[in-house]
Amino acid sequence: MDGENQRWEKGFLKRFAISIVVAVVLVGRISYAVHMSAVGRRARSIADEDLHNVEMRERSLSRPFREAVSDLLYLSGRAEIVAYLADPTPANRGKLAREFVAFSRRSEVYDQIRLISEDRMELVRVDLKNGDPVSVPDVELQYKG
Repeated sequence: MDGENQRWEKGFLKRFAISIVVAVVLVGRISYAVHMSAVGRRARSIADEDLHNVEMRERSLSRPFREAVSDLLYLSGRAEIVAYLADPTPANRGKLAREFVAFSRRSEVYDQIRLISEDRMELVRVDLKNGDPVSVPDVELQYKG
């Protein structure tokens, strides 16, 4: 009987050891699957957050450009600019400078508003000095090449 007990104990220990190994492998695989699922969720969350941040930055960076383009389109359609370009007389330059001063006063955004010729010479410039827009005299206009 003693030999039979030993065989039974050996068999039991073998089955127990196999059961423990199977349980450890099973728990390990389940833990790995749970971990990978959490890693995947975290990666998706980071990617979503990054995408949101990029979109917000794009909006905040593009807004000033959109506003500047809108202002340029507004100014380019003004009768004073059309009249000055068609007939660059001192009277038309004065009207255009006054329009630029009024625009600068309303917008409170630009330090300078300029009309520059194709040969890169300033034709009209309004500077913001101490918070007030001022038309620059002809003699102070500059080449912007």
